[in-house]
Amino acid sequence: MLVVHKYTLRFDDSDCANAYIPQGGKILDCQLQHGDVVLWAWVDTERPEVPRSFKMFPTGLATHDGPSAGWRWQHVATIQFEVRDGHAGYVGHIFEGVK
Repeated sequence: MLVVHKYTLRFDDSDCANAYIPQGGKILDCQLQHGDVVLWAWVDTERPEVPRSFKMFPTGLATHDGPSAGWRWQHVATIQFEVRDGHAGYVGHIFEGVK
């Protein structure tokens, strides 16, 4: 059955998160909802779930997780937070990692 499902992304200390999404699921959007980063995907619920990796990169900071580390990153969304770690106006750029 084809449906839109919502997945809450829980980022760890290195700003990485995983979600189990049915194989072939198409990411539609990622936004802040009630203080959580959530992702919506168009999925076929009859397909097996597979892990998908996401990382949040802040604006203006260098990263060592790029192509040289074996990852290709595809932009999913940019999210503006009211407050994060005591800093107002934090902007996080959500990418999906593809090895």
